[in-house]
Amino acid sequence: MEYIKKLILSDPKKNKIFNMIMDKDRHYWKRFGESDEIFKWLLNFSKEDEIYLALVLANNILYYNLDQIRYLWRIILTNRVKLFLLNDIFGDGIPSDIDKWFSEYLQKKGIFVGYGKAGKSGQSMVYQFKQSHTIKNLKYMELFEFLQTSEDISDKKYVFLLDDFVGSGNQAKTTWYAKNKGKSFYDVYEENSHLKFIYLALVGFKDGKKEIEKNTQMKVILGEELDERFKCFSDVSVIYKDPDERIKAKKIMEEKGKMLYKYPLGYDNMEAAVAFYHNTPNNSLPVIWKKMDDGSWYPLFERYE
Repeated sequence: MEYIKKLILSDPKKNKIFNMIMDKDRHYWKRFGESDEIFKWLLNFSKEDEIYLALVLANNILYYNLDQIRYLWRIILTNRVKLFLLNDIFGDGIPSDIDKWFSEYLQKKGIFVGYGKAGKSGQSMVYQFKQSHTIKNLKYMELFEFLQTSEDISDKKYVFLLDDFVGSGNQAKTTWYAKNKGKSFYDVYEENSHLKFIYLALVGFKDGKKEIEKNTQMKVILGEELDERFKCFSDVSVIYKDPDERIKAKKIMEEKGKMLYKYPLGYDNMEAAVAFYHNTPNNSLPVIWKKMDDGSWYPLFERYE
């Protein structure tokens, strides 16, 4: 570790980026508190140019802390969902007391479900979602409970499915059709023509949103929408802006990624660099999140399966 420290401190270019990372941690990430965790991750990279490119990657990770997650949920619910419902129900007309109507309508007509199996990110999102707003008495259901329920839901109209991240959209699409004890979300949709399914996610790629809406009956609403600029190695990447650095970084991250995960550039090779307070999506580069049991790779933002 001393080698890494000396290398960074003695190189103005590397030292500048490192200090930017530590400043982000102090004010936004609030994750590490000290530099040793960063150094431990940098030890995965042996050569000087690798360490520099790893620093560039770390400095450009989109990390969402707990406050930001709650803020995004609040924006999604009280702004985007509200606007969607007003347009879907009233068109050009609006009720006189929008906030009162909105709260009462959600209480009467909405069901909120964590999207994914127990232990998956969608389930963990329910707790953060509840803490993000002040609307009381909303109806929440576990995924299994919702799919298997014998409860009369004929008076409901909207099912809001909560998740944290949309990458390629394939996981959300798979979950829509996956059978759980013989029943899927698609089956519930077929059996309840009066229900509309709204998929809510904190952050997601525009192409993933299109994929979900094209291949399922879900409407997708995102807190933040990402495009090709937020893929590490796209031609318009804001992460590796220099073309030569981008080519070199892709080669390095891909070679190391092959040792860590079957998708060396993240699930579906999405090339993402996104992490959350509660977990890191597998769409992000595995060099960011993978922890090897034998200690051969130390993660920056570990992913918990």
